[in-house]
Amino acid sequence: IVYPREFIVNWIFLAILAYFLWAITNIIDKILVSKYVKDYFSLSLLCLFFGSLFILAYALIVDGIKYINLIALIVAIGAGVARVVSYYLYYKAISYEEASRVTILTQLAPIFTLLFSVLFISETLSLNQFMAFILLLISGLLSSLKYDQKNFKISQAFWDMLLFAVFISASAVMMKYVLQIEGFWQCMIWIVMGEILSALAICIIFKKPIYNIFLKTPNNGKALIIFNEILSSSALVIYSLALTLGSVSLIGVLSSTNPIFVFILALLISLFIPKLLKEDIDIKTISLKILAIIIMVVGINLLK
Repeated sequence: IVYPREFIVNWIFLAILAYFLWAITNIIDKILVSKYVKDYFSLSLLCLFFGSLFILAYALIVDGIKYINLIALIVAIGAGVARVVSYYLYYKAISYEEASRVTILTQLAPIFTLLFSVLFISETLSLNQFMAFILLLISGLLSSLKYDQKNFKISQAFWDMLLFAVFISASAVMMKYVLQIEGFWQCMIWIVMGEILSALAICIIFKKPIYNIFLKTPNNGKALIIFNEILSSSALVIYSLALTLGSVSLIGVLSSTNPIFVFILALLISLFIPKLLKEDIDIKTISLKILAIIIMVVGINLLK
């Protein structure tokens, strides 16, 4: 595996740093879709374009374009396409659901990451890991429960995020496969090319003029989109570096830090800056989220 020597540090630190940066972007995503770009479909494409172009420009400057194995090329582009689908499902869910609830539901992804890594890149599966599947599913169901007129109901976000988990996990395993056989920056180039090409195809097929949508966005919204994608792109690069150093399923385990970061950030903002972001902070909702996070952390630790 070839990766930048200046980034040879503990993969656990890299993974947690990536998940922390993504936690910040999760909060910003909710603000964007609530206050600036109501069309979650267009917002997902806008964010993909900006994020992918940032990474592509830097990778080309650092390494240029080099020959890579044809199978690796196809898998890398496939990883990018899977990320585009997962972006759409994520922005759809966060357009109508709380950021903290959606990020807890992202923890369904380690289930599929582990399954795909066992099936396609020969990582092993233990009894504890099977038990973890059940706990993670319970956590996902708990976090998706909403108290409505003295009754609990499962949020539609559960089903959107279940599909999100399938596609983001497939992307992670494909990235790991390519990173095992090709240079780091070449992998990044073709993964983001897969994102850009598929996003362009979607724009053409569904007639989404995202350039015009961006121009019509208020200046504060434009700045927030660009800042958000700088953070998100940095997180993706750091996450990919962690993949070169550690197990894809164990890095999935560390994703349990992401909803905890989001929960804390969302709670603080709701308490002190409610005009910016408002989440349910009644005792029943908070207790349910905390219980879901505890079960999720236990379940994900069983995946080790």
